[in-house]
Amino acid sequence: MMSIVLATAFLFPSPQATQAQTEIFSVGSLTGAAELTELRAAILEVELPLSVRTASLDRYADLLKSGAAEAKVEDIIGNIRQFIEPNTGTSFHVEALSSAEISVTGTTEQVQWVYGFLDAADDEGFLDKFLDVQIQIYRLPAGTQAELLGDSSGKTVTADELAKIRETLSVVEEMEIVTAPRVTVNLGARANISVLKETAYVKDYDLTILPDMDGQISDPVIGRVQEGLSIDVRALPVAKETLMLHAEFILTSLKRPLREETRKVGGTGAEVTIQIPEVRKVKAAAQFELKDGASVLLRTVDPGFDGEAEQDLLVVISASLIE
Repeated sequence: MMSIVLATAFLFPSPQATQAQTEIFSVGSLTGAAELTELRAAILEVELPLSVRTASLDRYADLLKSGAAEAKVEDIIGNIRQFIEPNTGTSFHVEALSSAEISVTGTTEQVQWVYGFLDAADDEGFLDKFLDVQIQIYRLPAGTQAELLGDSSGKTVTADELAKIRETLSVVEEMEIVTAPRVTVNLGARANISVLKETAYVKDYDLTILPDMDGQISDPVIGRVQEGLSIDVRALPVAKETLMLHAEFILTSLKRPLREETRKVGGTGAEVTIQIPEVRKVKAAAQFELKDGASVLLRTVDPGFDGEAEQDLLVVISASLIE
């Protein structure tokens, strides 16, 4: 199988690293560990009614058994590692000390970023909101994007501005909307959505010898190849109604018709035809700030298979908070 990969990364400049420092952060209000502490205190409070203490014990046991606090602290650590700004240098380190505390080692700028992130996460109801993300990919003739939208990538547009851009794109000859999937995800959680089509092909033959009949049977071996779009997204609140969004996508294309080869099998020299799929993958990743309800325009290219013309790919990512 032939695989052609184009990788495009949109990176942010980072300040020069400074001397590392270590800070301990309380995250119990985000993970639910604070609730466990309150429940434990209620269980031990002898002046409370027995019914209250019993209910607190049941709730405490359920939360402890679920492991939710431990899972959430790992989610928070994963988000910090994913989004930390500035993202350069090797001194940055974050780990869980418990379900209520994390330790962060990094530059002054990185530690301040963690302070800001945890404050925003708490103020914005980090654990209670969802994000609706829609990604549209437009396939356009080479050069169309620069002519219509300029050369920049990462431009943020409002809903009204996006509507005008879509209206402009709708009259472009040979324009194709590759796909427009959407996904709803918890803030801070990772979500993946795939829109794939599977194609079967004959990749080989199994030969069965029939000695009693002085013959043989050639059975086709079926392979399968997928094409389509796979998206991975994660978002964090970084300020009021402002999100930091990380998105990755892989667009896989299958060349048609499938290339065929003729081979001889067995001692009789019988010929069979097999198919050889050629797959092209275009990968892109971006990390950016986005206002609630706005969209970002990302540009990359699809080089095409051998003999095919290069095409522009316009990726439109829209995000809206859901209570």
